[in-house]
Amino acid sequence: MMLLQVAIWSVLFTIGIHDAKKNQIPNYWLLILISLSFIEWGISYSSLDILISKLAAGCLMFSISLLLYFIKAMSAGDVKLLGAIGFLVGLSQVQSVGYWIIIAAGGVGTFYALYNSIESPRMLGRANENKKLSNNLGNKIKHKDVLINRMVMPFAPAVVIGLALHFYFI
Repeated sequence: MMLLQVAIWSVLFTIGIHDAKKNQIPNYWLLILISLSFIEWGISYSSLDILISKLAAGCLMFSISLLLYFIKAMSAGDVKLLGAIGFLVGLSQVQSVGYWIIIAAGGVGTFYALYNSIESPRMLGRANENKKLSNNLGNKIKHKDVLINRMVMPFAPAVVIGLALHFYFI
């Protein structure tokens, strides 16, 4: 059982690191995570009620994050990851996990905002220089004839940190 937990956390860390580096979450890592969660259910519980609870939690977290995807607050990989996290923890722990993920996302988001403010040019001081740049720059978007740096924060590290906080404080 302990080896299975190590495997699950290894996959979670891999997902978090991959998202931090490349801003994407590969589907095969999510399938491995769901498979390990299913194996954990089979070894630990084998109860149909708990499986239904895990499926309901996965669907609930997927649905909520899908709404966030439609308002462009979250990417598709994050939606799938949160569905897998819901399946991993089950319905009884979804509220606590969601709380800790929000707390972790706030902390990680604060650090990313500070990092972006250090790395990006001054907001107004260099706006005229940015007008001369091309529109097809990686994370640049055009808003009222000024190119603005769009902050992109990988969400998977915040999910992993939030999940770790949840398990630490229960």
